[in-house]
Amino acid sequence: MARADAAKGIRSARAAGGMMAALALVVDQASKAVVFSNLNRGEEVVLLPIFSILPGWNEGAAFGLGQGAAPLLLIILALAISVWLTKLLIEARSTLAAVGLGAAIGGALANIADRIRFGAVRDFIDLHWEALHWPTFNVADMFVVVGILLFVLADLLRQR
Repeated sequence: MARADAAKGIRSARAAGGMMAALALVVDQASKAVVFSNLNRGEEVVLLPIFSILPGWNEGAAFGLGQGAAPLLLIILALAISVWLTKLLIEARSTLAAVGLGAAIGGALANIADRIRFGAVRDFIDLHWEALHWPTFNVADMFVVVGILLFVLADLLRQR
């Protein structure tokens, strides 16, 4: 009986991870659609002294690194990472790990969708302090970062 319960728990964790991946993909694409249909590139909306909406395009990899890299190479690399994360999701033993992996997968797939559709990733979240700006990012990037942090946290908790 315990074995059946464990298998059911693993299936439940995988399902939670899959749902999180779908949620990340949908929320990211919806947020980008709203921002890019209402603002032009470079048109800034200041929401807080440290937070603005500023649409732009990232043709490179994370944080604008790899500018000038072949878009197909970036798509293939992101797909390979997504496949690896999916393998980890299938092997996940906890819901926290699965949800974290799902968030990272969904975020990665959302940015891949941009790259395929537009040849670049749509970014719009601008965090800044006076003239100092963090590289502009998007909701998918937040899902990736938070997802990886949740996965690492799940692993640390498992080790305890």
